[in-house]
Amino acid sequence: MVRLEPDTSVTEDELQAWVGKTLADFKVPAYVEITEQLLPRNAAGKVMKDVLRGHGEVRLAETM
Repeated sequence: MVRLEPDTSVTEDELQAWVGKTLADFKVPAYVEITEQLLPRNAAGKVMKDVLRGHGEVRLAETM
């Protein structure tokens, strides 16, 4: 998942091509989800990957 800043745009193909310049082919993501919403973070500021995968819940303290 990629979060874009306001007033910016990029396509999935552009992101994959950009990542492919520095990573091995097998490490380039097969798909990319683009969003403008903030990513869920915990109190330490880390991205909550389990929530992004749909396995966890965002509590009030985690919606900074």
